[in-house]
Amino acid sequence: MGVTIRTEGFNAQKTTDRIINDSVGTFMAETTAKHMRKYVPEDAGILATSYITRPFEIEYTQPYAHYMFEGEVYGPNYPIISDGVVMGWYSPSKKFPTGKKIKYTKPLAQSHWDVPTQKNQSRKIASEVTGYLKRL
Repeated sequence: MGVTIRTEGFNAQKTTDRIINDSVGTFMAETTAKHMRKYVPEDAGILATSYITRPFEIEYTQPYAHYMFEGEVYGPNYPIISDGVVMGWYSPSKKFPTGKKIKYTKPLAQSHWDVPTQKNQSRKIASEVTGYLKRL
C-alpha cells in the first residue's frame, strides 16, 4: 500500500520571492563587483571602482569601460605632443576597432573580466550570498 504526502506546508512562491528579489540581487551584484575587481584592468584604479549596481547587474561607468572590456584598442588615436614629448592622446568621438589587443599591466587583469570571476570566485560569491539569505 502506497503513502501520499501533501506538501501544502511548503510555499514555493514565498521561498522564491525571498531569494529572488531586488535586495538579494543588489547584494549579489555588490559582492560580485568586489570579487571581480582583481580582474578589472586598472592604472589608477578608477575603472574598478566606477560602477553602478542594480539587482543582478553591474555597470562600469567610465567612458572607456567598453574598450577595456573588449580588450581591443579602438582608434584612431592621435598623440598630443609638446616640445617633442607625448603629453597624451586625442581620439575623435567616432572610433573603430584597430585589431590590436590591449596590453594590461595589472597581473590578473583581462578582457571580459566576468569570465574569470565566474570561474574562480563563484563559490566565494555563492557563500556570501547564502550568508546574506540566512540573515534575512
